[in-house]
Amino acid sequence: MTQKLGAILVVALAATASMSSVAFAKSVKATANIQQENGACGANLSENPVLGTVTFKRIGNQVTLKVKFTHGEPNTHFQVVLYGPSCTILGIVTEVTTNAAGHAKARGTITVPEADTEFFADPYNGAYANDTPYVSLP
Repeated sequence: MTQKLGAILVVALAATASMSSVAFAKSVKATANIQQENGACGANLSENPVLGTVTFKRIGNQVTLKVKFTHGEPNTHFQVVLYGPSCTILGIVTEVTTNAAGHAKARGTITVPEADTEFFADPYNGAYANDTPYVSLP
């Protein structure tokens, strides 16, 4: 009976420790401007007009993007692509279409490689890139 109780206790402690590491995963956040016609792979072209912002939030291997257009091209569809180091495409995170005033909001989450810590987003409208500068999410 004592051995059985000890084994149950070990399993319960291991499960609790496992859940704790998930529940307390570090959250890192950064915001970057969407720079109109910036196709320079995450370079900061601050002279380009700003279409809106992307907020990046990382928890573990999940990166969530919150995209907000405030000065976008009216009635335009965008695929929001996340890139990692060396301009590596990680995938399409979300899609959004601006309204007649050029406003829109969207949100999406993607799994990223654990080693990747530098990211930029490109809300691509089919005609030109609109990169954000790189952000660091360790």
